[in-house]
Order: sequence, then structure tokens, then C-alpha cells
Amino acid sequence: EGVAGMAKADEQPEDVILRELQEEAAMTPTSLHFICNYLTSPGGTDESLALYCALGDLRGVGGIHGLPEEGEDIRVHIFPEQQVFDQLYSGCFNNAATLICLQWLLLNRTQLQGRTNAQ
Repeated sequence: EGVAGMAKADEQPEDVILRELQEEAAMTPTSLHFICNYLTSPGGTDESLALYCALGDLRGVGGIHGLPEEGEDIRVHIFPEQQVFDQLYSGCFNNAATLICLQWLLLNRTQLQGRTNAQ
């Protein structure tokens, strides 16, 4: 699954993803692209997720990350793009947020190539 986190009081979604990218992957993106907001279970809960695509240099990103005080022990893996897209509907990805993000990336990856400005 992708990097994720809970918003603190008065924290904007963009700030959450930037903070969580640092905490969970030691990554600073060169650009951030909004994907969508969605309700996790309409009618059952008012929980919503804000999804983003973060672009950046992944050289050196990997290993174990997270905050010990939050009980995090997060292993970061980097996979080749084609391998991920080939397995998109294989059952490897079993949560809606990951599937939505990967489908969005598959549809938008050509337009993202070469972009460096935050949105």
C-alpha cells in the first residue's frame, strides 16, 4: 500500500502527505498531484481519504522507516513500473486506496513524465 497517515487538527491534506512521506519513506517529492477525495464507506462512516501522487527521486529510498513512538515498522519497497501494472488486478493490491492510485497512475503516467511543479 502507499504512504498514509491521519491528519492532525487544522492540518491540510498536502501537509499530511508531505509529513508522512518523510516519516514513512524518507522521501521528499519534487511534485505532488491531487488524485481524488473519496468516502471509504458511504452511509457507514464519514471517513474520507485524500489521495495524491508524489513524484520524486527514489534512488536511495528503501529500508525500514516510521516513528517508534507510533509503533511504526514500515518496510519500503521499490518495484519496476511494468511489474506493478502487470499485477494490478492479480489480487496483490487489496485495498481501495492503492487500487485507485495505481489506476490513476496508469491513466496519467504519460502526462506526469517530466513534471516537477507542485500542484
